[in-house]
Amino acid sequence: APYVPGDAPCPSTTYGRHKAEAEENVLRHGGLVVRMSFLPVPFEHARVFSGVLSNREWVEEAAARLLRYARIAAHRPTSLPPTAHLVSTRETDLADLVRGRYPDVPVIPVEEGSAQLPYRYPVDTRLSGAWEV
Repeated sequence: APYVPGDAPCPSTTYGRHKAEAEENVLRHGGLVVRMSFLPVPFEHARVFSGVLSNREWVEEAAARLLRYARIAAHRPTSLPPTAHLVSTRETDLADLVRGRYPDVPVIPVEEGSAQLPYRYPVDTRLSGAWEV
């Protein structure tokens, strides 16, 4: 199932553990945590995994969404939850999203690609409970 804002983080990498620790520190000091899921432009990875359910978006869309959220936070910060998922509600296969913009990026099944990594790549990377702004 998609990861919801109230779920406890369960990082599987050093990078993930550092992100979880940073979130704890922000919340402890009264700040807001905004989780996003976006892809860089240009897409710089050598390949993309298929079979990964995602609601990622391109960085330009994410930046516009974050700006709208920041404007709300500036005027009504107490109306916002401490942790929010600021993502698209559009769900797609990650490979379809990437190939829609970069058709020449090679696609490999997530099971095959994950076997080459030191951790298991998730087949569902969706964040739910999205804040639509």
